[in-house]
Amino acid sequence: MGNNQLIKGAGDSAKKFVDIRKSYNETGGQDTKYSMQRLQDQVYEERQNEIEMKNFVNSMQEIDVAKVEESMRPEVNDFLIKSRNEYAEAARLATKLDAGDPNYIKAVATMNRVNGSFKNLSTQLDSFKTKRTQFMTDTKNNSISAASDKALLDSIYKNNDFDIIIGPNGDFTLAVDNEYVPFSDFDKDTKYNYHLKNFVFGDQIMALTEKANTFANPIIGDDGAYARFNYQLSSYFRNMDDEDLASVLEDDIIGNGVPLIMTESYKEFDAMLGGLGLAPENRSQLLAWTQNYYMQGLNATSLSAKKAKERSYNQQLQAKKNISNAGKIVLDPNDPNYMKNLALLMQKSQATIVTTPTTPTIVVDETYAEDEVEEVG
Repeated sequence: MGNNQLIKGAGDSAKKFVDIRKSYNETGGQDTKYSMQRLQDQVYEERQNEIEMKNFVNSMQEIDVAKVEESMRPEVNDFLIKSRNEYAEAARLATKLDAGDPNYIKAVATMNRVNGSFKNLSTQLDSFKTKRTQFMTDTKNNSISAASDKALLDSIYKNNDFDIIIGPNGDFTLAVDNEYVPFSDFDKDTKYNYHLKNFVFGDQIMALTEKANTFANPIIGDDGAYARFNYQLSSYFRNMDDEDLASVLEDDIIGNGVPLIMTESYKEFDAMLGGLGLAPENRSQLLAWTQNYYMQGLNATSLSAKKAKERSYNQQLQAKKNISNAGKIVLDPNDPNYMKNLALLMQKSQATIVTTPTTPTIVVDETYAEDEVEEVG
């Protein structure tokens, strides 16, 4: 960062400073216009360099302490004071040295490091504040995956009493569970980071389930149908990262009432893997098992839809039969007055006589014009 010309200029001015009175005496009191002007220019230049150097120091990266949690401020303020003093000392040293001097190079490097540390710390503090705000929003929306350590995250982001240590380069570490964790770890795939529920997959699988419901025929056993549904499922899992896969397993994203990891099917699979189903080395087996699990579910949905259609068809058929039997009177042969009632009805109107192989149930329908006898089997 250092403005080499400015620093060098300040250093040169300091080395070349001339005592005006002494110079005047050495010239024997000959106050020539040229010499006096030259001395005045040198003094002016030195003062200007001094002013510019102060401005240079004061123009360092600023950190708005107001944006920092109150519990963090003592550490941040202490870091800022020490760093500014270090920067100012390096700047003063640089003005006294030649640009080629190793100590000059070292001083400028210190100035660059301090200024860079201010920028780095400011960025990290902003990022931490953003993460806290986002965590509160995600918690309110119930979007945080069960694959995350929610209790640990609450202790970090819902806390107001922070214990931090700031390093020389502006990196800060945060006390969590009796250990100091670099803030940079919060962006890595660690327990200090959190994952969101894989709602995208939830929408995808629900759309595919609707297709299976419309298909309403066996998927497994039908090579063409299986290929189509399997291709779609494979596209969902092909580019799924570990966080999204963990969400599919640990979150009830399709509203079954129980996460996949709690089903008997998964427990059997996990037992087969020695109880390490979610271990990274089992990723390929996890993907294959999960994809097959959803394929079985799609097939079950399609078969259920098929049965529902068949029930609907039978109900419609029965409804038509009920309509065709409207107006019929069924006489019970076990009724003591059966023959008497039958004779009376037969005299009054034409009737349809319906018999069964087991029970001669008679149905009298006054709407028919002539006698018919039909056997119901």
